[in-house]
Parts: sequence; C-alpha cells; structure tokens
Amino acid sequence: MYYLLKRMGFSWITSWSKHPKQSQQAQDNFKKFKIETIIKIPEHIGFDKIDVWFQDEARFGQQNTTTRLWPERGTRLRAIKQQQLEYVYLFGYVCLARVIGEALVVP
Repeated sequence: MYYLLKRMGFSWITSWSKHPKQSQQAQDNFKKFKIETIIKIPEHIGFDKIDVWFQDEARFGQQNTTTRLWPERGTRLRAIKQQQLEYVYLFGYVCLARVIGEALVVP
C-alpha cells in the first residue's frame, strides 16, 4: 500500500498541529501592534521612570504526538491536536535595570 500511495503522488508526513480555538483574526491583530505604541506609553501617563520587565514561560508535561497522514506531495494538512492533559507552567520575569527577577509556578 505504501508504494502504491507513493507512486500516486502522496507522501507520508506529519501534519501541523492546530488548536481547536485558534483564530487567524486574533493573530493578525497581534502582529499589527507596533513597538512604537509601547515606547510612547510613559509620555502619556506622565511617569519619569518606567521599569521594563522581560517575561518568558515554559510548559512542562506530557505532549501528544501528531498524527501522520497521506496528503498529496507538496501539501501539508492541518490536524486538531488533543490537549486535554494537565501541565505545570513556569513564568519568569526579569528587570535588568534593577537586577531583580521573579518566578511563578502555576498548575
């Protein structure tokens, strides 16, 4: 069966995962938010000194594997990925100007 599908122009690849509530409009709106808007905030609220914090997060837990499919060669299908497991999230914050940091672990 593998060789027959291969000769018909299909390839055995992994699909791209897609969250069930994914919104293309929300992604486009986020990309339109410019850094210039953030830079102008201190001027509008009248503060002389603003702390700039950098944030990053990580998720720890079991990750499901993505299904392999037989799409036509040159295409890549999207498949909804089941994400119903419990995870632990780690959020870290750093202020370089004051040389301090914080961390938060959330189930």
